[in-house]
Amino acid sequence: MSNDSVKKLQINDKGFIAFDVIPGKKYKWMMHESQQWFDKAKKIQGSDWYWNDPHIDVEYVFDSFGFRNHKELEEISQNEWWLLDAGCPTLGPGVNRFDTCASVLSDIGDFGVYDTSLFGNRPEYAAHNLLELSKRWHKPPSRIMLAVAENPTGTFKITDHNTIHNIDYAGSLLYPNEPDYAFFREYESTTIPTSQHTILYRTIIKLCEKLDIELTFMNLGGNSLEETTEISSAHQFKNDVDIFSMEVVGGSVGAYHKDDTFEQRQQICKERIFTPIITCQPPKGYEREDVGRDLIHPSIKTHQLFAQNIANHFNLSCY
Repeated sequence: MSNDSVKKLQINDKGFIAFDVIPGKKYKWMMHESQQWFDKAKKIQGSDWYWNDPHIDVEYVFDSFGFRNHKELEEISQNEWWLLDAGCPTLGPGVNRFDTCASVLSDIGDFGVYDTSLFGNRPEYAAHNLLELSKRWHKPPSRIMLAVAENPTGTFKITDHNTIHNIDYAGSLLYPNEPDYAFFREYESTTIPTSQHTILYRTIIKLCEKLDIELTFMNLGGNSLEETTEISSAHQFKNDVDIFSMEVVGGSVGAYHKDDTFEQRQQICKERIFTPIITCQPPKGYEREDVGRDLIHPSIKTHQLFAQNIANHFNLSCY
């Protein structure tokens, strides 16, 4: 297995916004994970930590389109299948592909699940990739499950080399003097991100209607709309599309409130991302059983619960 880390997105030669990886290659690390960080985490978490077992490892492998799937779309779309796109909570940093929500849901429902989840959760990526997928699938998915963004979540830039540069709160903490962040404070204080998201989500809704595909928006910032921050896109479309709600660790980094200051939002991001990385401890309010090897995103147990709750939402067979 390669000791390389998966850290970047790109617009690849097939036209997808996907991971900057070599298809079929086995990667050992993702995002902040590295051997040095993992060695530190093992010492802090102790010998009884699940991931301290030398016989247990995680590998990240990607299909020809650059997504984390063990089968190609060509094969999956021959029969009934669902499309899943919910960012890191379903991507599965810190767990193996066969333990992710997509894999467990596929077993429960006895249908294929193709996962296009990426770092972050941007409707721009979802709309673009949906168009590219529609050119290639044999049969359209019977359902699309798409996580909706909590506004605001920043933006991104396509570099001269076709890689994707996320411009968000995490980056504003790491690179406060970088030119790409010069406008970020003002940008986030406007309703521009919300307006952009509204147009893109409406486009996706209308496209699914045109293609006769059932659509579910996934609200991962609360166990109900009532518990979800008022600036979540889920509230805008509650009368237009099916909504699935479940608060998932790593799924609500952007769960800010409209009256939060820029600095307060940065602090929330720091507490939910950087503090766990630096201290090698789960985010505040969660136990290590809730998170995977990376200590930020869902554990095997959480992925199973995630998939079961989706199955219950649609009255699928019990797992």
